Amino acid sequence: MKINKTKTFSNELTISCMVLIILTMLSPLLFFNNMGLLAFSANTKIAGGYGVGTITCPNKLTFNDEQIQFQVNKSKGTMKSSLISGFWKVGTLNVPHTTHVNLGSISDLHLSSTLHNISINGIELQNNICKNGNNKANTSVNLNYINITGQCNTPDKSMLFTSLDGKEGTFKGTIVCNALR
Repeated sequence: MKINKTKTFSNELTISCMVLIILTMLSPLLFFNNMGLLAFSANTKIAGGYGVGTITCPNKLTFNDEQIQFQVNKSKGTMKSSLISGFWKVGTLNVPHTTHVNLGSISDLHLSSTLHNISINGIELQNNICKNGNNKANTSVNLNYINITGQCNTPDKSMLFTSLDGKEGTFKGTIVCNALR
């Protein structure tokens, strides 16, 4: 029995995006206080993406048919500060088991004013893709920063993934971006 990993991955992303949209719509209600109605301004940016491609490790070890997934929410508060929440994952995701995966949190989101280009910065919290000389996973990470870039709202486009420790990935997929004003 052959399992369609991309379809399963896409279904997981669809559910995750729906949860993100619901949370985004409810987030202003979470920021009321007893002193008055100090809710978030209506300037919220959301993005989610998925794709399949290749990742190359710093030691030139290459993995094909890897999957990338991310979602992020950035809302401006009343004091010009931003609340950012999100995650990213890169790896071979098999159902029901995950063979190897790198994942982490998202610390910043930049969308062009036309919602055409996206750049995401994050931190790697788990590193299980690239192997050391003993062919064992390197699970220790010392503040490894990542960047994901691509084009919004255009199906089957390239996404680029880079990390401070030298991992590079190119994925073909879709990124959906939106700004709520």
